[in-house]
Amino acid sequence: MKKFLILLVTGCLLLGVPPVSILGASPEFTDSVKDQLKLAVEDAGTARKNSLIKSYDSLSALQKEHKTWESKNTSLHNTNEAKLSGVKKKITELDSAKIRQLEQKVSTVKQKYQPLFDSSALANKQLASAKKLKDKALTKLLQTQANGLKTACTLARQEIRTREAELKEAKAARTRKSAEIRKILGEIDTWKARIKTEKSSISAANKSSATEWSNFKAALKKKDTDRIAGALTRLDTLFSQGLKSRKNINAYEVKIAEILTKAEAKLK
Repeated sequence: MKKFLILLVTGCLLLGVPPVSILGASPEFTDSVKDQLKLAVEDAGTARKNSLIKSYDSLSALQKEHKTWESKNTSLHNTNEAKLSGVKKKITELDSAKIRQLEQKVSTVKQKYQPLFDSSALANKQLASAKKLKDKALTKLLQTQANGLKTACTLARQEIRTREAELKEAKAARTRKSAEIRKILGEIDTWKARIKTEKSSISAANKSSATEWSNFKAALKKKDTDRIAGALTRLDTLFSQGLKSRKNINAYEVKIAEILTKAEAKLK
């Protein structure tokens, strides 16, 4: 059966015929179809006739409601996806200006004290040479100079360590904040999974609706009021199920929007 459907659809595409024309069209509640319904049930009695036409009109209204919710969901989904993309981008840029500034401070302070470290290294080298020469006067002079430079270097290294600690903490804070925001975004997966389930339910309902619509059209041609009524009843059930799923999807997209708002607040 599966191979047959594949061959059927492929053949339709090659012939330029939409597959839906053979596999079953989606319901289209047009005035033309309503006129066909009126003709088909004109001998069914006033109460029966009015009931079937009312059912048809109700289904038409349901379909319009479907489209309204579908449009709402699409709009909200697109907004959420854009926000999600924006939040993810901001996570990668989180505190980047602050960290660049601290990196620059570390670089600047290291450059500032490099001449001091070079002088200290040279003084210690000269001191070692003086000791080898056993020149006490020169050794004493160079020792005093080396000691002074050592004290200055100790203070300089302390300042460098302070700047490096500030940078390290800023990076750690960014990591913690990023992890916190990503954890919040992770809550979206639950709602997306539910949306996927609801979409599968809608897809199944749509396929069944196409079949019932074909049954309805066939019943119209035969003026079989019982089959017409049965098809309309089943369509009402399927439409109601699908509409419930669309409303659920909207509620889930609203949940996602709330999560994104919470994540955006953490970026500030």
